[in-house]
Amino acid sequence: MARARRGRLPAIAGLAILVVVGCGATASTGPDGDQTHVSTASGTVTVTLDQAADQLTLVSTAAGRSAVSTGVVVAPGEPLVHFSSFAWSDAAVDEMYVYGMAPSGAVTFTIQPGGDVAIGSNGTFLVVVPGGSERMPTAYQWRFTSSSGQVLLQGSGGYPVVY
Repeated sequence: MARARRGRLPAIAGLAILVVVGCGATASTGPDGDQTHVSTASGTVTVTLDQAADQLTLVSTAAGRSAVSTGVVVAPGEPLVHFSSFAWSDAAVDEMYVYGMAPSGAVTFTIQPGGDVAIGSNGTFLVVVPGGSERMPTAYQWRFTSSSGQVLLQGSGGYPVVY
C-alpha cells in the first residue's frame, strides 16, 4: 500500500519542471511537447502524454523489441506515480520504470533506489532503475520538491492509491 504526504503547495501558477538528473537521462519533447525520453544501455524508454485521452503511455524499446504500458491520468494537474516492468523473454533487460505526472510547482523528483531521471516541460517524469524489476513498488521512496526545496509530495509505491 502506498503512503503519500502532501506538503503545502507554493503559490506558483503553472508548472515549471526544469531539472534533469542522471547521465543517461534526456528530457526531450515531441512536436506537441508531449514526450519525455530516457536513453539507457539497453535502449530507449519514452513516456507520452495524450491530453485528449487523459492517458500516459510508456514504451520501452530494447534490442529491436518493444513493450507498452498504459496508465490513466486521474485529472489534469493531479500528481500521478506509476511503476512498471516488462518480462523480456531472455531477461537481458532488467529495469523498473517509474513514470507519471509531477504536482504543480515541482522542479525535482528524487527516488531511492535511484536511476536515470528525466522530467519533461509538460510535467511528465520518467525514471529508469537498472536491476529494479524484482523490487516491489513499495520498496521505492520518492519525493517531489519545489525550487525552494520544499517537499510538495512524498511517499512510497504508486500514487494515488487505487483499490
